[in-house]
Formats: sequence, C-alpha cells, structure tokens
Amino acid sequence: DTFLGVCEGEGENYLGKFLMEIRSRKRDELIKKESYIYSIGYGNLRPQGFLSLLKDYRIEILIDIRASTISHNKFYGTDALNEALHENNIGYAWCGNMFSEVSFNQRDSFDENSHVIYKKIWNSEKNNRLKALCDKAIKNKKRICFLSAEFNPQHCHRGELIGVAALGMGID
Repeated sequence: DTFLGVCEGEGENYLGKFLMEIRSRKRDELIKKESYIYSIGYGNLRPQGFLSLLKDYRIEILIDIRASTISHNKFYGTDALNEALHENNIGYAWCGNMFSEVSFNQRDSFDENSHVIYKKIWNSEKNNRLKALCDKAIKNKKRICFLSAEFNPQHCHRGELIGVAALGMGID
C-alpha cells in the first residue's frame, strides 16, 4: 500500500508519519510532566539514536547499572560512551556495583527456564540506594536515566528490580 506505507521505495508512508507524530506528542507530554527518573536499554540502538533519545528527554546524568562496562559495541564501552556523553553535556556515573545482578553460581536465583528471579536478588540496601539516588534527582530537579544493555526493560534488572522498586516508593 503506497498510501499508508512504502513499497519498493515508493509511497507516502502516512501510517509511519502518523505514528511518528503520536510518538512526538507522547514524548512532549512526558517532558512537560517534569519527570526526573528514566531508564534506557541500548540493545541494538545506533549511537546517534541513543544520544538523540537522551537529548529528547533532556537527560542530565546517565547512571550505568551494568555489572560490566564492557560491550560488544565499542561505543557503549566506558571510554567512548563517557566521551560522547561529555560532548553532549550529559554526566555519567557507573553504579553497577550498587545494583549488581545475580551471580550465575546462585542457582536458586533462577527459575526452571533459567530466567532470573529478580525478587530474590533485591534487598533493602539496594532499595535504600535507589531511593537516595531518586530522591536526590527529584530534589535537585535533575533528569537521570538508568542504563542497561537490555533493550526491553521487562526482561532485565532495570525494569524488574529498579522499576518495580521505584514504583513501590511512589516514583513514576
């Protein structure tokens, strides 16, 4: 359908344009809402798309919660990432040791399908660290963003631990 989409390089792509408009409006609503806590997973995002999202949401500090800053994509390694963030006036803090994931030696932290049972690796100390970080960001009106490699927050500690804990504290 060359009206709604693009076929063999030809078309108006009205469906794509409409979806982009909805996304833009939703992003603007979130920004106007004065939220200060965000999360992002870079997954397969290209560096420019990643940086564009951070800029769109006016992120001021990226909090890296990966257990290791080594990445198969060299842009997301510590040095390159830190340099790109600095060039875009975004602060960087590695906090992987504060919100570390489960050790593969902890067999009771996995279900029968080898998925992490996130509730088993969260504790009050991590809860207090998270609350302190979020409270400080909100008090100082700083937009922070938690970073992990997993694109989908429903399948990683960013959503299953930090997101759930933040919601439990009344932080949207």
